[in-house]
Amino acid sequence: KKIPKQSFDSPQWMMTCPKPPVMTTACMSRDDYDDATQSVKDLLTALPRSCTPADCPEADLAGCILRMAGHDFMDFKDGQGGSDGCTDMDSID
Repeated sequence: KKIPKQSFDSPQWMMTCPKPPVMTTACMSRDDYDDATQSVKDLLTALPRSCTPADCPEADLAGCILRMAGHDFMDFKDGQGGSDGCTDMDSID
């Protein structure tokens, strides 16, 4: 079952890229992965440290990253998909 586009704002509708997306990463070195990890850490540490029931920027970003990774992982079916950096935000899952 597909979720109607207007029911929520997913990342693919909120973010635009200046170039077409890269569908497959040809090669990433250990340094490339370390750089990617560091960039996420930098984003988290740049956010305000305060956290209240109404506003908690670090938890919001960490939750968003975790949900995206989870949805990426959950699309594994019949030997296809999985943790491949591709998500189908139109899927009810």
